Parts: sequence; C-alpha cells; structure tokens
Amino acid sequence: MSEFTIRPAVLDDAPQAELLLAELGYPIGDPGARARLELLLSARRVHTRVAAEAGSLLGLVSAQFVEMFAYRLIFVTVLVVKREARRRGVGAALMAAMDDFGRENGCEQTMGVVRSDLPENHRFFKGAGYTQAGIRFLRALPLSGGDV
Repeated sequence: MSEFTIRPAVLDDAPQAELLLAELGYPIGDPGARARLELLLSARRVHTRVAAEAGSLLGLVSAQFVEMFAYRLIFVTVLVVKREARRRGVGAALMAAMDDFGRENGCEQTMGVVRSDLPENHRFFKGAGYTQAGIRFLRALPLSGGDV
C-alpha cells in the first residue's frame, strides 16, 4: 500500500473533490462545483488541502480565517475522507495541516462544524480532542439575483 500525501488543492481536483463531497450528501453533476472550487482556491482567506495517493484523492479539508473580537481562528467548513480510506489517519493528517496553517497565521483555535446527522464525524472530532462548544443557529437569506 502506498502512502498518501497532503498537498494544496488545485482546480484539476474538482471532479474527484465532487465525488468526495457526494459522500456528505452534496449533489453530483452540479455544474457550479468547479466554479465554487475555483472561487475557494482564489480566496485569500481560504485554505484547501487534499490527501492524495497514486493520483487519487482520499480526502479534502477546507477552512477559512475568522476574525473574532477577542481572537482569530481557523473555521473548518468541510472535512471529508473517502469511505474506503477511513481509519488510515487521513482525516487526522488533514486536520493537522489546518492546525499548522492556523498557528503559522496567528490563530488561537481551530473550529469545525459538523452536521447533526453525521455521528461518525462527531466521534472523529471528539476523538481528535475537540470539545462541543455551543449550538449553531442558521437562517436562510433569499438571494436577490445571482449565485453567491
């Protein structure tokens, strides 16, 4: 078995990234998927890494800097590991890359948001030393023409 590497995501990763995101319930065949990845890759405050092995993506993590009143943190917006690659340290390696990136940029915390219907992901974060810190509230904002 070859060893995986962690590297920055590139636009050519879009097709495989879309398949990874499908494991979280995102739609496959979304024509905007490549455009969103391109936007993420060009955003100054967003950091996206992939775990790759022999040309295949095993996992993906994306995070952004968030400035709070009292501190700065890395906010992990997506973490996904291919089902058959789980339990190999891929998720831990991706999160370690985010922690390193945060420390290098003056962040004091890493925060991850996990959907309530993904208990396996809850166990991963708790096992990695994260603590549940509050409840998130969301409200949809109607778009006034055009995609975000």
